[in-house]
Amino acid sequence: MNHIQKIIIGVSMDMLNSIIIEGTIRNISSEYFRNGKHVCRFSIMTNYFHPEEESKPNEIIIPIECMGNVAQVCMRYFKAGTQVRIVGNLTKDDRNHIIVYAQHVELKLGKKDKEEA
Repeated sequence: MNHIQKIIIGVSMDMLNSIIIEGTIRNISSEYFRNGKHVCRFSIMTNYFHPEEESKPNEIIIPIECMGNVAQVCMRYFKAGTQVRIVGNLTKDDRNHIIVYAQHVELKLGKKDKEEA
């Protein structure tokens, strides 16, 4: 067993559940609950390339959910068409569908946005 294998064996699987996604927001909504919690849900569209079809990108839509301060930031600054980077982990919703729970969000500025800033 080499050094890398020893390190990976010592790490719990929860620590390996991380994902970084960049894409374009398609829709966004929020919901406030009686207990004061704020949830923001949106989906992003991103492209990926299949190894056998490198010249043709495939589009995929990924559902995102966030809570608390992250949700407030998303609702204030994000809208459909916004380019974003999401850092989070994979989880399942009530219907057992995989979603990304966002822990960190970044607005990606395009050339036009950078010139205005």
